Amino acid sequence: MSGDESVPEARTVAFSVVMPPAAELPLAIYANWALANHSQNEVMLDFAQVALPSTEDELKALGDSPVIVAKPLVRIAIPPLMLDSLIEALQKRRALMEHDDPTAEAAT
Repeated sequence: MSGDESVPEARTVAFSVVMPPAAELPLAIYANWALANHSQNEVMLDFAQVALPSTEDELKALGDSPVIVAKPLVRIAIPPLMLDSLIEALQKRRALMEHDDPTAEAAT
């Protein structure tokens, strides 16, 4: 680097991230089962649909050691640094849901 080149000064830039209107979002996918796993570099969240037996015949068809195969829908990988803010956002959303619905179970 020659003496007449200058190094740009580091600066902080504030910005906001917003979601588009609901009409522009993709359709929601229903999942009634989730699994969290992790590696050193990412946290994986797997979402699936699990069809539980709804009749006595379906329950008997599972046999003595029942295994229900989930229908995988999506795997989302996030960086570990995002985990705390995701948990905080979910806890806040749950608190709002419980506030809106006094019959909802309290978080344990």
